[in-house]
Amino acid sequence: MSTCYGIHGVNGEVGCIRYSDGFFFEEDDGVREANWVKVRLVAVDANEMSLNYEIIGCNFGFDKSNYLGTYKVVPSGDEGCVVEWSFTTDPIEGITCEYVVEKYQHILDRMTKKMEDAVVDKNDL
Repeated sequence: MSTCYGIHGVNGEVGCIRYSDGFFFEEDDGVREANWVKVRLVAVDANEMSLNYEIIGCNFGFDKSNYLGTYKVVPSGDEGCVVEWSFTTDPIEGITCEYVVEKYQHILDRMTKKMEDAVVDKNDL
């Protein structure tokens, strides 16, 4: 995402709305299409280290699909963790499940790289 900012409510509080845009989906031929999305925070559970959000507007089909996403941090090993991301959505006319999986895998790979690059090795402190 090249842009991400709050447009309603208090960041991190249920009900807040965030706007993001950038090049989320990139075609195999290298063509990049600028996308935007507005999401509303639906739930936050500090104990479970999870949050739920819904898409309330976008230019790539999910705004009319009852989209509900979840991010959850899950401990892994002695000192690590895994960020799980899942979503449910109604079918979207003209978009196959395979297309969605392929495009979101690309997004997740980029997000993972950014998070890994941002982690400070505790030995460097």
